[in-house]
Amino acid sequence: MDDAFGLGDLGLGGSTAPAAAPPPPDLPEILDVNRGKGLRICGRVERVGGAPVYRMALSNTTGGQVSGFMIQFNKNSFGLVPGAQEISV
Repeated sequence: MDDAFGLGDLGLGGSTAPAAAPPPPDLPEILDVNRGKGLRICGRVERVGGAPVYRMALSNTTGGQVSGFMIQFNKNSFGLVPGAQEISV
């Protein structure tokens, strides 16, 4: 199932390590797998329907479940804030 944040690619429950895929061509890498301990985050701000939106893609390259991580949005010049404090995956 596709979702707005690309979270279907986290590999939750998978037992084999997926091959490290390059970042999506249209999204710059924000957090590489070394700093993210196997979690890669790519994203950028874009305009959708006249409003700024933060588009993200997360990839799990650990081969195990990912849990206990959080994404923090600091104050920014775009005034973007999360629409919801928690996202179910």
